[in-house]
Amino acid sequence: MEVNFKLAKQISKGRSYCRRQFKKLLKTYEEDNGLHEQWGQLTKRKCEEYLSNLGIVRSISYQDWYDDFVTDLDDLISILEDTLVDKTFNCRAYDTERLDCAEEILSDWDFFSDFDAEKYDF
Repeated sequence: MEVNFKLAKQISKGRSYCRRQFKKLLKTYEEDNGLHEQWGQLTKRKCEEYLSNLGIVRSISYQDWYDDFVTDLDDLISILEDTLVDKTFNCRAYDTERLDCAEEILSDWDFFSDFDAEKYDF
């Protein structure tokens, strides 16, 4: 069995791109002094579009695309939102400690870690 290097390279590029986009997203939290209603959705769309343009969507099954890529982005947005929002007061305002925690989560996040690339080796 040979490794599908093209797919592996595309996924690596996608991980780097999404990490950069989410870092920018955390910057907006700081610059906008808190979270807005649709926070993260534009970033998610940009990541999905970039991954699609790389050809990943055409290279894998729809089920794997949805389960391992789309769900991963949704999970990250949800985790970051939960970290940034003060649940006690439902406060979405800027908080330095919460931002530091969210940045740590993002730096440790392994994008698309559930994706089984071996299924697509040939």
